[in-house]
Amino acid sequence: MVKIKVINIFRYLAILIALILSLLPVFVVILNSFKSPAELQKLSMSFFFKPTLDNYIDIVRECEFLFQLKNTLFMVIVTVSLSAIIGIPAAYSLSRAKILFKNWIMFFVLLVRFLPYIMFIIPLFILMTRLGISGTQFSLFLTMMMIPLPITIWLMKGFFDDIPVDVEEAAYIDGSSRFGAFLRIVIPSATPGIAAIIVLSTIFTWNQLLIPLIMAGSESRTVIIGLLQFIGGETCFARVGLMSAWIVGIIVPAIIISLIVNKYMVKGFTQGVD
Repeated sequence: MVKIKVINIFRYLAILIALILSLLPVFVVILNSFKSPAELQKLSMSFFFKPTLDNYIDIVRECEFLFQLKNTLFMVIVTVSLSAIIGIPAAYSLSRAKILFKNWIMFFVLLVRFLPYIMFIIPLFILMTRLGISGTQFSLFLTMMMIPLPITIWLMKGFFDDIPVDVEEAAYIDGSSRFGAFLRIVIPSATPGIAAIIVLSTIFTWNQLLIPLIMAGSESRTVIIGLLQFIGGETCFARVGLMSAWIVGIIVPAIIISLIVNKYMVKGFTQGVD
């Protein structure tokens, strides 16, 4: 009994250490976002200082944070929506239809996600340039779909595999078409999985730097690219506060989205995936 209690203590201690190490950088960034340049020049981790909102005011007034945030939100909504519209029916087809080389198709779908994006971005950038659409939001949306689309297809196929075919066949007997059964039977049954996929796709797309850095034009820059304006220069201490406020502005929407759909995400990850 004593041995079990000791083991539990070490488990909780390990979890606490991991939690502290994970959240410490976020905590430091939040503190720095409320510090003035004079406080940041002290190079100390003092918790006692006069907080200021100047960094947040400056990124809104002078650094186009709201403009780039709008671009990012628009990019995420369009990219995730297109990936869901294309990926969910594709996953359903791979789950239900008898297709030659299905396993190889699934392998190459996942391979696109695992390979370095730079292997695809340069050829796509050349193609978009020749088509005359490089730097536009349209080219950015098409390229950004490389991130959520493979995950959507791969994971949603697992959810559809776990939905009994008999339920759809019963709908066919009642006079429903395959598309009608897909909308009325399959999609509601796969709602937890769809919610989990949307959350994952949103986070992965929101945090992407490389693709927007190469494909985005001056009118479609995202908030992640905006961080680069604070790197370098002689006024590094003044920039740390602005950069910290900018980072907080990036992570807060992601946290809010995760909290809103948390129960669907947990339910989706605990069922349906082989």
